[in-house]
Formats: sequence, structure tokens, C-alpha cells
Amino acid sequence: MGSLSTLSKPDATLRQPLPEILAPRNERIGQALLAASAAWLLIGSFLIWRHTFDDSYIFFRFAEQLARGLGPVFNAGERVEGYTSFLLVLSLAGAVKLGLNVILASKILGLLLSLSVLVAAYFLCRLLSTSKAPVYGAALLLTASNTHFIVASVAGLETPLFTAVLCWSLFAYLKATRATDLKIQQRWWAGAAILFALLVMSRPDGVVIYAVLWLYAAWKFRRQPRVLAFFTAPFLLVYLPYFCWRWHYYGFLFPNTFYVKRGGTPALLAKGLTETGKFLGLETGGWFLSGLVGLAVILFPATEMTVLALAVASRIFFELWSGGVSAGEFHFLISALPLFWIIAERVLSRAFVALQGKGRALAAGLCMLLVGMQAASFFQFRKTHIKSVDVGMERAHIAVGRWLGAHSPPDATVAVGDIGAIGLWSHRRILDLDGLTDTYISHLPGVYPDRHDSRYVLRQTPEYVVLRTSSCQPESQDVSFGMDKAIYADPQFARDYSWTGCWEFWPRYDLVMYQRK
Repeated sequence: MGSLSTLSKPDATLRQPLPEILAPRNERIGQALLAASAAWLLIGSFLIWRHTFDDSYIFFRFAEQLARGLGPVFNAGERVEGYTSFLLVLSLAGAVKLGLNVILASKILGLLLSLSVLVAAYFLCRLLSTSKAPVYGAALLLTASNTHFIVASVAGLETPLFTAVLCWSLFAYLKATRATDLKIQQRWWAGAAILFALLVMSRPDGVVIYAVLWLYAAWKFRRQPRVLAFFTAPFLLVYLPYFCWRWHYYGFLFPNTFYVKRGGTPALLAKGLTETGKFLGLETGGWFLSGLVGLAVILFPATEMTVLALAVASRIFFELWSGGVSAGEFHFLISALPLFWIIAERVLSRAFVALQGKGRALAAGLCMLLVGMQAASFFQFRKTHIKSVDVGMERAHIAVGRWLGAHSPPDATVAVGDIGAIGLWSHRRILDLDGLTDTYISHLPGVYPDRHDSRYVLRQTPEYVVLRTSSCQPESQDVSFGMDKAIYADPQFARDYSWTGCWEFWPRYDLVMYQRK
């Protein structure tokens, strides 16, 4: 049983040790591209260091509450799973316990994780390199120069964590499929299983990727059930205790965010299709390259290419089902970006290497052109979007939170839809109009963001209500989001609340505060 020659039959190239396949010169090229990619990621991240998503502040408040001993809750005593990444909350809570500022800790952690993505992508590129496609590393530059990859590194969400764990999980998975020694193979399968358990704890939709690759492993090693056992048992040993705890603690099978933004509706599918089309057309070198890569994976299947392609397809499936999160931000697809470029590098390098010197020069020129275009796109995005959002966050959401922290009673309840920065900076009980941290609103009929029940909100007599509008002196048609509209139109609201102040995020998007009389 010391050999797995009966389990799988890799081609002759894969049987060779890596140093026999790759010349030292090509390894040095790959390492140089890794260093250049890391340097560019650091530069780009520091250029937008202040940028933070409002949803990120939700994680920060959960982490601070956990660090203070109140548990993973948004409001003290209210057990609602209003976050999507338990591992991120746990990591940030640990940083707070060590005395670090939670916002700074999130940015340092995100940047380190994105650097880890590049390292994992380097090893994946190296793993896929063969004598027919010996040069590798362009995928790292193309990933690191992508605007949304850079933004995600410092914006505070779980995307860098999810992407890093995904890339390392796939590396372990592929090492397991390649191993020719039984004990080594079992170790890699067990390691991959543990990493995939952490992936699902990083964000629940990671289970889609694990399920797809579990089925692929079941088919590929259908005559070796022991292989599947090593890919299943460690996953269950890590994930099941966590799942049982969170189900007992929060009382629901899925996170509350699932009930708020549950997908699968025709409208969300259409939105997801639009967002996926934008991603493939704008972030992956254009529709022609995307189509070429997809066609090559189908026509010339290989284990490594198929595994990465299945992971990419799983992310696209979830994007379609969910409709994405925010238009043009590609939160669910960023994790597929390094995988796509690794596949593209393998496909194009095999094509160009046949042309010898001219082909390599052409490949290098195409890579630098794409990197240059992405760099230009980043600077343009920074100028037109990042700066205005940062200013808007400071003068609206953060300003409202600070105002409430300074002027409202410590036991005040604030009803608001954008709960992130306002919740973190105010330190007040938040009644979430969108339902992320409210199980009643999240389970109302309808779809986000149109659910509404003004009676439910007003019965709780919040001291302050913050509405999202396009005018500081709004009419009904100026108020955004379903719950905000319903509250504004409710006669009891007009009778019991008076206008207090207005904060402009950007033109025609204001936060208007009302106080109970």
C-alpha cells in the first residue's frame, strides 16, 4: 500500500519532480513576478488606506462586543447572526483583546491575507507548470493590479480571508490528487478537508465549492472510498461542532443575512447575470479571453484545470443566485479572480510557447498591456469613486454615529438602515430597518430592500429614526428603501417625531434624523 499507482494515472509530466520540469531561470522569473505583485499590492493598498465599506463596521461592532464579553452580538442581549464570517469576527475580536484598534486591525489583516493569496497563487501556478508551459507568474501581476482585489484588501470585509483560504484549500486539494504515496495523499486530503471547513466558516457559501469538489473527488476516486473518507471526516470534525454551536446560540439554520438577502428570484437572477457579465467583460481581460479560457477548459480537460474551473463556476453560480451584493463591486467574484488568471496563464502560455521566442515576447507584451490597463483603471476608480465615498462616509455615517454618541442617552434606541458606521461610533442600541440584525424584519415577506412594517418599528418607540433620502426636506418620493418609505408615510411617525438634522453623503443621498417628541 505504499504507492497509489492503482488509484490514478497522472501523465508522465506530472510524475516528474518539479525541479526536473522547471528550469531555475523560470523559477526566478516566477519569484520576481511574485515580489513585483506584492509590491504593487502594497502600494495600491496604501493609496486607498482610509477606504472602508459601511458593512465592514458591522463586523467591527460584533468583534468589539465579543471582545468585551458580551458574545458575538450587535446589540447586547440580542442573539442575531447579522454577519457572514465567523472567522473574521473571531480574528478581529482577538486583535481587540490584544489592545489593537479594530479598524486598523482589519486593514492589516486584510492586507496580509491578500499577500497570502498571491503566495498561494504562486504555488498553484508552479504546480500547474509543465515542460510545455514552463514560465509562470503573470497571473499574480494580473490579480494584484485588479482594482477590486486591491480595494477588498483594505475595505474591511471578509473577502481577503475567504479568497486566501480558498486558494490554499485548492492547493492542498490538488496536491492530494497528485500524491503517489498513500500516507502523503491521506495527509493532503485531511489538510484540504480542514481548510475547506475553515472556508465555510469564513463565509457559508463556501459550502457550494466544497460540495462540488467533493463530488468531483467521489467520481475521480470512485474505486477508492478511503480517499473520500479522508476528505470528509476532518471536515465534519471541524465544522459540525461550530455549526451545532451557532444553531443553538442563534436559533436558525442559516445566518440572518441569508434570510435578509435570500436569492433565487427571477429579478435577482437577472441582476446576477448582469453583474457576472460585467465581471467577465471588464475584470478578466474581456469577453474574448474569458470565452477562450472557458473553451480550453472544456475541450482540453486536465485535473488541475478542471478543479480550478469548478471553483470559478461555483462562485459564478452563487453570484447568479444571489444577485450579487452591490452593483459593480463583485464581492462574490473577487475570490475567483486569481483562479481565472491561473487558468488563463496556463492556456495562453501553452499556446505562445509553441511560437518560441516571438511567442514569449508576445505573451509578455499582452500581460503588460493588461496590467497597465488595470493600473490605469485603479487610479481612475480611486479618483472618481474612492475619494468621494471616503468623504461621504466621514461627513455622513461616521458623523451621525459620533453625534449620537455625544448627544443621545446611553440607553437610547436608534432606528436606521445603514447600521455599520453609525452603530460602531454611536455605541447605542440599533434597530436595523434592513433586518440584518433583526430576525423579525428579515423574515417578513418580500425581498430586500422592499420589506416593511412601520408598526413594528414604531411600537418600539426608538428615540431617533434615521432615514435615507435624496433631500434634507423630503417628500414621500424622496425617501429610499421600503422600510424607510413606510415609516415616513405612517401618520404616527409624523405625529410623534420631529426633524433634527441632515447629513449629506453625496448629492441626492442624505441621512435625515428625526427625534421622538
